[in-house]
Order: sequence, then structure tokens, then C-alpha cells
Amino acid sequence: MPTSQVSKVASGHKRGGLCRLTRCTQWVFAVALLSVTLPGHAQSDELTSWVFSDSIAVSNLARSKVFYHLESSGRKNIAASTKSVAIVWEDNRTGSSAIYLASKAFDNKKFEAPVLVSAGNEAIEPSITALSNDRYLMAWEQDGRIWSRVFKAGKLGMPSKIEGGPGVQVSVTSTDKGQAAYAVWSQRAGAGQHIRLVRLSVVGPSLDLVIGEAKAIDHANNEKKRQFYPSIAIGGADIVVAWEDRRAGHTQIFYSCAEKNKAFSRPQVLNEQSPRISTQYGSGTGAARVSLSRVADGDIIAVWSDKRDFRSGYDVYSSFIRGSACRLDPNSKVQDEFGASIAQWHPSVVGDTGLVAAVWEDDRNESADIWLSWIKKDGSWSDDLGVSPASGEGDQSHPAMTIDHRGRLHLVWLDRPNPSAASQLRYAEAEAKH
Repeated sequence: MPTSQVSKVASGHKRGGLCRLTRCTQWVFAVALLSVTLPGHAQSDELTSWVFSDSIAVSNLARSKVFYHLESSGRKNIAASTKSVAIVWEDNRTGSSAIYLASKAFDNKKFEAPVLVSAGNEAIEPSITALSNDRYLMAWEQDGRIWSRVFKAGKLGMPSKIEGGPGVQVSVTSTDKGQAAYAVWSQRAGAGQHIRLVRLSVVGPSLDLVIGEAKAIDHANNEKKRQFYPSIAIGGADIVVAWEDRRAGHTQIFYSCAEKNKAFSRPQVLNEQSPRISTQYGSGTGAARVSLSRVADGDIIAVWSDKRDFRSGYDVYSSFIRGSACRLDPNSKVQDEFGASIAQWHPSVVGDTGLVAAVWEDDRNESADIWLSWIKKDGSWSDDLGVSPASGEGDQSHPAMTIDHRGRLHLVWLDRPNPSAASQLRYAEAEAKH
């Protein structure tokens, strides 16, 4: 596959002016890569760059009134097995919103034809995770309920409804060996919304699902809890769930941990709280759209949108949740100073042993470019690098990313070449350069 190396941004480059952020503006992706050095996982070589493939279309359908959406809770629209990569999304090609999947083997130069996953009147916000034996598990909201299904080699298992009442914003992850998966979602309960969790496993070649008993994450006796947009990751023997929580009158990120088959810990605040300067601007600063991933030694990395610096809109912040103690590290801003004066959107994170990657969008250059940055061995951030497959004219937004067992990144995003053009889904992969 043709490849093109990212080009370094000229030192001292500034934005020409501020730009109001709307869905119609041109966006910039930014990717930050954090090299994690933990005991027993020292890096042998300095990461100096990333080489991206040329981008390819995920679905060749480009029609003016067909709209694609990559809106998974936790940004889980893409997953990679040991042999292939798969992407799920929502579009309205039939006149109503439905869920589709496209996959390709790593060596193939194009995706297979999209497969219709959902049924019902309306289906939105799909999430996907890879299981063992080149299988994928998907979950989505369909007509106000949560559904799930398994896919392997062009074959779909039977769709299964997860019982428990009206649910939205589902997110999934698999166990470390890919034998089972967990789903979390926001479920209506009384006057509020509560986060629920269930274990899912696959039986036999029929790809049928076995669905466990759904349980609550937060056991506090409060029917008016307002909990939304969860994300989940499994680190070692522990399950970590994080979500948006509005119990304080403004949106915070909470998290909770549990050993498998045991009760979850009392929820704790993930985003550090700044002192209130004035009551004029509400109850406190906001945070939103958390994304979790497992990294080395069973630790979990979280990234989210954070408005503690409200003058520039949302920034991307991160923190590690450490081991079985569920200990939270200090929060850290992800983007560099060239993105400090503008808002960032749709952050997500992936990781493996020794590497963490985060991706988001912003319009720092008033053009649709993806940016890469990483922390070097000395702990400092590298200069930002521009990624050629997603540079140039057009509107590129809503990124989602995964990492495979070889350490390669796989990225999907929405692409609109110009305001009058139809949107498409584009995909590229990247290999580390040392």
C-alpha cells in the first residue's frame, strides 16, 4: 500500500484568527501519542514519527442526502482482530437510521461491501469490539432498547435484545483473551438515567449470544441520578467504567472499578475540579465524552473533553487509573500550545504495552488536518506533526481509532471534501517509525 510520511509543522506557526466552531466549519484532527514506560516495559527505541497509508473509502456510497455518523459512546466505532479491521456506523441510505458494518483483512486494499446489522424502525450509535477467532461483537440502540450481535467472516449471528428497560449510549469492550465482552449503557430509571453493565459471551459456530444479568454500577439510592455516555475498559482482573455525571449541577466525569463478578467501588470524580471563581457562570466547569483503554500492567488510560479553561472551549485531558487499587493519577492536558486557544472535540484513546494514542478534532489551522504528537523518553511532548491522508481541503471530523497486536494504528473519520459535497467514511493505518 502506498505510504506517505507525516510532515513536520513549521516552528512558530500560528493560527491566522479565531474561528467559530460549528458542524459546518473545517475541522482539524489531532492525535497525541503518549509513550508509557512502566516497570518491566522499558522502550528500546525512541519513537520519532508515524508513517500513514493513503486513505481509502470505507463505503463507496456518497449521496447528497445520505449522512454518516460515528457517534459511539466511548468512541468505539472501530476494532481490530489478529487478522482484520472492522468499522460500524449509522447512516440513513434507506430513509431511516440503520447500523452498518464493513471489514477488511489487513492485507486487502479495500473494504468488503457494507453489511446491514440492525433492524427495527431506527437504530443509532453502534459500538464494536474484537473477540478471539476473528470475531466481532457489536451493540447499538434500536427503537429505545439495547441490542447486540456477533459478526465473523461475512456471517452475522442472530440479533439479541439486552433486557432491562429503555437504554441509550451503549459501549462495549472485550476481555484480554477475547473470550467474552462487556457492555455498558445509560438506562432510564424513575426520573433519572443510571449506568448498567452486562457480560456477553458467544456459544458455538452459530454465533449466538449468551447474555448475563444486567447490574448497576452506582448503588447509591438516588432515583434522580443523571448518568450518560459511559465507556468501559478491562485492566488485568478489574473492570473500569467511566461516565458523564450531572449530580453536582454541572457535568463531571465519574469512574468506578470492580473485580470481575464483584461489586463496583464507590464512584469517584475523574476530572479535577477547579475552585469556583464566580456563581455567574453556573455550578462549575464542564467535562464530557470520556474514552477508556487498557494499557500496560493492567492500567487504564482515560481521555475526555474538559472545559476548565472555559475561554477556549473544550480541551482534551487525560489521566491514568492505576491497577487493582483504582488509583487516579493527576490530570494532564493532551494537546499542545498551538491548540490552546481553540476547542477540541470527540477525543478517543487506545493503547497497548508501552504506547497510548489519543485522537480528536480541532480547527487550529482552519483546515481539515490530522495532527500527531507524542511524549518522548524525557517526558516532554514532541512537536506536532501533520498527517498527510487527512490534510488539505474539506471537512474531516469525528475520528475513531484502534490499535492492533502489531502496534499499528487504524483510524476512521468523516470526510466531506467541500460544503456542497456528500460525506464519506475514510480509513488509514499508521506504522511507528523509530
